Amino acid sequence: MEYWESILLGPVWSDASGLKRGRRSATLFSAFAWLIVTVALLLVPQYQHFLIPPSPYSLILGIVLFFALPFAAAQYYRLHILLRPLILLGYLLMFYNLCLSISQSIWRRIDVVPVELPERILDFINARVETVALYLKSLEGFTGSIISVVAGVVYVAFIIIFIVVLAFLLACLIIRFISVMQKIYDSQLQKILRPKEEFY
Repeated sequence: MEYWESILLGPVWSDASGLKRGRRSATLFSAFAWLIVTVALLLVPQYQHFLIPPSPYSLILGIVLFFALPFAAAQYYRLHILLRPLILLGYLLMFYNLCLSISQSIWRRIDVVPVELPERILDFINARVETVALYLKSLEGFTGSIISVVAGVVYVAFIIIFIVVLAFLLACLIIRFISVMQKIYDSQLQKILRPKEEFY
């Protein structure tokens, strides 16, 4: 429980001594989880409307939770133990909606519709495979065919790995950005609220 309190509440409101390394691992884990969720939604677009609220609402909800939750987090250790998971759940919801809103903004800027993304990726890969095949067209016979197939598979694998790594790094940056903004806001709010420094 202490681990998740440190990750979600942040260093200002949690008794988080010695858990900096845990936050780094949590950022990587969260980015990986976000990547898996994104891929799953792209592969099964018919379920997107269950998990992806309309863009303005996800942004509004994320911002409201961002500014409101620290008031509850400041009193976290004074709340009944049964109420504390609700605060943590609220932070999960905040991160989800803010990550979703930022991702949607990036998709719009690069002119990508999430539902159409799998088809566009497939078209891109097919085009690259055709390029490799044309480049190796001069090689004839069985050996040339084998080389063409291997080269195409390696090229496609490289593209997929590059896209996955780029998406993972982008997810890490988004989550880290939200965490930094959360810390800045919490630090300023703490000066106003002046909560007790002793946790119990």
